[in-house]
Amino acid sequence: MTHSKGLPGLRGTDHLGITAPDFDEAVDFFTHVLGLEPFYEMGPFESNEDDFMLDMLNVNPRAVIRRVKQFRCGSNTNIELFEYESPDQRREMPKNSDW
Repeated sequence: MTHSKGLPGLRGTDHLGITAPDFDEAVDFFTHVLGLEPFYEMGPFESNEDDFMLDMLNVNPRAVIRRVKQFRCGSNTNIELFEYESPDQRREMPKNSDW
């Protein structure tokens, strides 16, 4: 019996999600420094009636996704940028050794 490595059917990655402390600065960096093309935008999104945000995204149930923007990276993996606001939000930048 032979065993294959990896997830069956996995061919690549569609996009990576990144949460930025300064959304506008991140948009400027992705478009003007990296040359990525924005192609999708939405927001705000919140759920005040239930625990959807906690259950689906593992964030505070009253967290709000203020803005979301996706960027094309040529023919490769796209980047999805998020701006969150949350009652328990920390403002200090994590260290590389934090997880």
